[in-house]
Amino acid sequence: MCMLIDIDSLDAMGRVLFVDARIREDYEAGHIPGALHLDTFGYTNENTRDAVIAERLSDWQGMFVSVGITADDTVVFYDVGTENRCARPAFMLSAMGHERVYVLHGGMCAWIDSGRDVSSVEVSRAAVDRAALRIREDARFRERLIGIDGVTRVLASGAVKLLDVRPSIEFMGKLCVQDNPRLGHIPGARSFEWSRFLRGRENYPRQAGTARAGGMLFERFRPWQEVSDALRAMGFSDREDEVVVYCQKSHRASNTFLALERLGYVNAKVYIGSFREWCRHSSVPVEV
Repeated sequence: MCMLIDIDSLDAMGRVLFVDARIREDYEAGHIPGALHLDTFGYTNENTRDAVIAERLSDWQGMFVSVGITADDTVVFYDVGTENRCARPAFMLSAMGHERVYVLHGGMCAWIDSGRDVSSVEVSRAAVDRAALRIREDARFRERLIGIDGVTRVLASGAVKLLDVRPSIEFMGKLCVQDNPRLGHIPGARSFEWSRFLRGRENYPRQAGTARAGGMLFERFRPWQEVSDALRAMGFSDREDEVVVYCQKSHRASNTFLALERLGYVNAKVYIGSFREWCRHSSVPVEV
């Protein structure tokens, strides 16, 4: 299953549940009719040790059932464009074993550009019991989620390629964000800022929402051949290689994962604790 879908694919999917991951103000100003609002941006996968990583999945399960998402739903998350708010919840819902979860390529902007209706009517569902959205132990997608202990193991084995998709100023340790106690990057990581995989757009429908890059919307991924060429230039040419992608909290890493998955990188993984967690553990190395 490829999570990233284009607007033209929606009509063939039948009934879907749209989940709006934008800020509350954007949702209230206009959204896809019938869409729920779920903003998980502030949540941090704070502890991803092997012994407790299942608790992170449980946290996400709690967020999803709180807005009424069930195992029967085909879920389509969307953002303003193809930005960094909706990929992470989609990734985590998939990691729970929910197979019908997608991200709308182009987001609200693509919806409006296609001439579809926009609603200002707030939609909500009653919370459901966790039994309505169980965490499946046999989830095939689970192998694409990795925590701090897993990253430590693959680093020691030398069998992994790390992709850091934060801005280079963070990668080089020249900017401190979120009170990170150590600056730099995970040893051996290669740097390529997540937005460089994407196409920007300045003049976009304002009803699509609030872009968060100085008015620039990260609208869609660049042509897939361009993305593939960029990855190849960094040494990520073998789509069988184990690739671990990370950022600060895993929002941008999850966005990049959509591209890796679309291009057929079958062993791509997201480090869900990302550098925010890594730099807070003195037992693991940091490189500047």
